Amino acid sequence: MRKLLLAKLLALWGKRRLDAEFDEELAAHLAMLTDEYQARGLSERDARRAARLKLGGVDSLKEANQDQRGWPLVESAWQDIQYALRGWRRNPGFAAAAIGTLALGIGANTSVFTFLNTVMLDGQAEVDGRGFVQFYPQKLVAPPNGQWAQEGDRGVSYDEFLAYRSQAPSLVQLAGWSEWHPAYEANDTTANRTQVKLVSYDAMSVVGVRQPLLGRWFTQEECAPAGDGSVALIGERRWRQTFRADAGVLGQKVRLEGRTLTVIGVLPESFDNRAMGAADFVAPLSFQRLLGSDAGLFHTTRWLEVVGRMKPGANLRQLHEELNAVARQFDTQNPRESMDVLVTDGSMVQRPFLRPKLMLILPLLQAAMALVLLIACSNVASLLLSRAAVRQREVAVRLSLGAGRGRLLRQLFTESVLLAAGAGALSLWLALRVPPLLAIIIPAPQRPILAPEFRLDLRILGYTAAAALLAGLLAGMAPAFESVKLDIYSSLKGTGSVWSGRRRFRGWLVSVQVAASLVLLLGSGLLLRTVESVREMGSQFRPDTLMVTDLWFRSESYDAARALRTQDELRRRVAVLPGVQVVSFADGLPMRGAHRREVVLPDGSRRSGAARLTDAGYFPAMGLPLRLGRTFSPAELEWTSAEVWPAVLAQEAAQAFFPGVDPLGQRLEVEQPGGRIRAQVIGVVASTGPIPTESPNVVYLPVALGRERTFLLTRFSGEGAALERALQELRLKSEPGLMRGTQTLTLVYEELLAALKPLAGVVAAISGLAVVLAMIGIYGVLAFTVSQRTRELGIRLALGAKAGEVSSLMMKAGLKPVVVGLVAGLPFAAGLVKLLSRFTQQMGMGPWDGRLYGWVLVLLLGSAALSMLAPSIRAGRVDPLRALREE
Repeated sequence: MRKLLLAKLLALWGKRRLDAEFDEELAAHLAMLTDEYQARGLSERDARRAARLKLGGVDSLKEANQDQRGWPLVESAWQDIQYALRGWRRNPGFAAAAIGTLALGIGANTSVFTFLNTVMLDGQAEVDGRGFVQFYPQKLVAPPNGQWAQEGDRGVSYDEFLAYRSQAPSLVQLAGWSEWHPAYEANDTTANRTQVKLVSYDAMSVVGVRQPLLGRWFTQEECAPAGDGSVALIGERRWRQTFRADAGVLGQKVRLEGRTLTVIGVLPESFDNRAMGAADFVAPLSFQRLLGSDAGLFHTTRWLEVVGRMKPGANLRQLHEELNAVARQFDTQNPRESMDVLVTDGSMVQRPFLRPKLMLILPLLQAAMALVLLIACSNVASLLLSRAAVRQREVAVRLSLGAGRGRLLRQLFTESVLLAAGAGALSLWLALRVPPLLAIIIPAPQRPILAPEFRLDLRILGYTAAAALLAGLLAGMAPAFESVKLDIYSSLKGTGSVWSGRRRFRGWLVSVQVAASLVLLLGSGLLLRTVESVREMGSQFRPDTLMVTDLWFRSESYDAARALRTQDELRRRVAVLPGVQVVSFADGLPMRGAHRREVVLPDGSRRSGAARLTDAGYFPAMGLPLRLGRTFSPAELEWTSAEVWPAVLAQEAAQAFFPGVDPLGQRLEVEQPGGRIRAQVIGVVASTGPIPTESPNVVYLPVALGRERTFLLTRFSGEGAALERALQELRLKSEPGLMRGTQTLTLVYEELLAALKPLAGVVAAISGLAVVLAMIGIYGVLAFTVSQRTRELGIRLALGAKAGEVSSLMMKAGLKPVVVGLVAGLPFAAGLVKLLSRFTQQMGMGPWDGRLYGWVLVLLLGSAALSMLAPSIRAGRVDPLRALREE
C-alpha cells in the first residue's frame, strides 16, 4: 500500500516522463503484434491494422494509464488552478479587486483573532519543556438542599501551598504570591500607590527569569515564614522611572506603608507576566510578619495565589487529579465545604473571574468579524457575477462540447477559492501589522505584559486557512451555480445573459450587506453611547471623592460580634475626620459586581440575583435614593444572628421578584456561603443612581453577614490627600493587619472605562470597515446595472426622457434593495441590542435609544445614496445613438 501511494505521488511530478515511457511501451507492443500477424501471412498494412484493432484505442489506453498511476482529481484540480492563474494574467484588474476585497474581510478577521490569541488565549510560555500552570481553588458549599454549588474563588493557605508543592508528582516547581498596594514613601512625601508582590522562593524561576538585572534574589531563609522580610527587589520600570537606572540603588532603603526595606536587586522587565501582573517592588512572603499579621497567616488563612511548572511530559488533566486528591485532605476541616482546583495554562480566557465577561465579549467580536467577512464575500460574489456575464459564451461552448456541469462547477469553485487563498496570504501580512495598532487600546502599564509581541502560530494559520476557505466557497457559490444554469442555445447565439431575469439576486446581495452594516453600526453605536454614559456618570458620581479602605477581619481573630464592634469604632473615628460626609461598610466595591446568589421566592420559584452586604450609609454614598419603605436601622446592623434578616431590594429586583405586588413585607430566601438565609423586604432603592449598579436584581443585606474581607467606604469633600494621610495614620494605630490599603474609587472607575473603550473602539472600527465595503458593493452593483441596461436607457433618452429622470430611475432602483436590507436588518439589530442591554442598562441606558436608531438609519441611507450618485449620473449621460449603435 505504501509503495502504491508513493508511486502515485511520484507520478504527479514525473508526468511527462511517464507518458513518454508509456508511449514507447505502446509502440513496442504494436510492433510485436504487427510482426506476429506478418508471420501469419498478412501484409504489412493488414498486420498493422489487425494489431491496432487488437490493442484497442491508443488514446483510451493512455487515459486509463494516467488514471491508474496517479490521482485524476488532483491532476484536474491542478489544471483548474493553472487555468485560473492564466485568467488572472488576462484580467489583472479583476483579480486585484477581488483579492483586495477578500483580503480586507479575511485580514480584519485574522488581525482581530491574532490580537485576541496573543492577549487572551495564549498561556505562559514553556521554559526548558516545563509547562506553566496557574490554578484556582474554587470553594464549593453544600446548601440545605444537599447539592454542591460553587460559592466563588478563594486563595490557598500556606499549609495547603506546602502540601501541593510536596504531594503533586507532576509539579517540578510551585510558587506562592500575594499582591499588595501600599503607599511608597520618599522624601517625607507619599507618592502614588505602588504594586508590591509578596512571593515565595521559586517565583523568579517559575516565571522564567534566570537572574536579576542587578544584585541578587532572595534566599530560601528570607522567604521562610520566620525569615528576614525587610529586603526587596525593585522592578526595572520603577528603577528607571524613580532612580533613573542608578546602579547605586542596591543597599538603599525604601519605605512602604511605614515599613523600611533594603533594596537587594533589580528585576528585569520580563518578570512582569500575565499570570502575576506587573510589580514595582517584590518582597518575600515573610514581609507579612512586619505588618503584624497573626499566627494563622502562615497556616490556615487563605491569602496566596499559586503558579508553577510541570515536569516535561505531564499534562493539565493529570495535575488536576493530583491537586484535587491533596485538596480532599483539607475538606475535613469543614464538612459543609469542599474545594475543586481549576488548573489552567495561565491564559486570560481560562481565569474563572474573567471568563464570564470574556464569554460575552469574544462571541460578540467574532460575530462582528463574521459580518464583515459576509459583506466582503457578497462584494466578491457581485464581481464574479459580473465576470460570469462576460464568460457566458465560453461556458456555453464548453457545455456544448460535452463538459459536465459538475466539472464546470468544480473549476469555478477552484477559481473563487484560489482568490480567497491569495487574500489569505495577504491577510497573514496584515495579521503582523494591524494587532500592534490594536494594542494601543491596552493601558500602557499592561501592554508589555499582555501583548509583548505578535507572532504567527498554528492556531492563527489554521484560523486564516479556515476563513479563506469559507470565504472562497461563500463568494463563489452563487456565481458558480448561476453560471451553469444558462441556456446553451441562446448563449451561443449571443442573445442570452446570465443577468437576464436574475436582477433580484444582486439586490439580495446588496440587502445582505446593508443589513449586516446596520447590525454592526447599532452595536458599535450602543457601546460608544455606553462609554459616554459612563463618562457622564463619573462627572456626577465623583469617584475621586469616595475613599476605599480594604479591611481584613480574619476568622481566626474576629467573630461576628467583634467585627461589628470594630466597624462601629472605625465608623466613629472616621466620621469626625475633616471633610467626611458619609461612612459605610460593604463586602465589595461598586462597579466590581455583587456576588451572584440564587433567590427563592415565597411561592418556591428560584430566581437569579445578587447580594450586596452593606449598611444604611451605602445608599447615600452611592447616590441610590430610597423609593419605598426604609433602609437598615442601627439596631438591625448590630444583629449577629437572626431568624429573619432585613433586606432592601433594588427597584429592578423588586419588579422582577414581585411584579404588580407591594414588595414591602414580602419574604424571600437568599443563598449564602453558610447556607440559605430568610429575609423580609423593608425597603426599595433605585436600581441606578449617578453610578451603575453592580449586578441585576441586587438584594442588600446587613454587613454582619459578611465574610473576612470588607471595605470601608468614605464619601468626602475637599482634598483627598489629607483624608488619605489621616486614614494611613489611623491604620498605623489600629490592630496590625486590619487596614490593608486606601485609595479613591477613581482606579475602579478608570478600570471600567478601560474595559469599555477598547471593545467600543474595536467594534466601531469593524463597523466602519463594514460600511465602506458595503458602499463599494452598492456602487459596483449599480454600475453593473447601468452597463447592462445601456440599450434600455438609450431608448428612454431617445424617446424624450430627461437625464434627471433617468438618473432618478437608477437611484430608485439602487435604493430599493438598500431599504429592504434596512428593514430586514432591524430584527437582527434589535436582538443584538437586547443582548448588549443586559449590561448597558446597568450604565443607565435602556435597550431602545431612538436617536441612535435614527442616526444609524440616516448614515446608512446617506452613504448608500452617495455611493450610487456617480453611476446614476452616468446613466443620465448615456448617448442614445452610440448605445443603440453598439447594441
